[in-house]
Amino acid sequence: MIELKIEGAEELGKTIQKIGARMRVEMAREAIVTAATPMLNAAKRHAEKSRDTGALVQSIGFRVKPYKKNGGMFCVVGPRRGFRGPDGRDPVKYAHLVEFGHMTEKSGLVAVQPFMRPAWQETKGRMIDDIAKVFRTQVAAEARRRTRGKKARAI
Repeated sequence: MIELKIEGAEELGKTIQKIGARMRVEMAREAIVTAATPMLNAAKRHAEKSRDTGALVQSIGFRVKPYKKNGGMFCVVGPRRGFRGPDGRDPVKYAHLVEFGHMTEKSGLVAVQPFMRPAWQETKGRMIDDIAKVFRTQVAAEARRRTRGKKARAI
């Protein structure tokens, strides 16, 4: 599992806690989708190099899921479950063999053709920036919405 740590997350978390639960979920989902999209595209591009039937490339997607206990979210990027290629095979069952290579009884070693690891290396810095950008934009928009029509007063 790969985790991202964002500096300033504690302060951002305190600010976001002041916003309603529904808005927090929407912000988090938008941030994750925005951040995961470049990795999805990079994984598909790298998987093209190992193209056989095209099923692996077509099966790559992402899913955003909530943590049940703490209200956080996570994203899974990779071959989608239940996808079937034109030959009937499920890419979930062989994607790891493409990523890490494998041995066969007849021909011996099948070379490594990574697609997820290069996608991660290529996009991890951008993902952090995208998450921060979405939260900055959304928090600012929510702050403007909440203060609309209210007069500022000196303390």
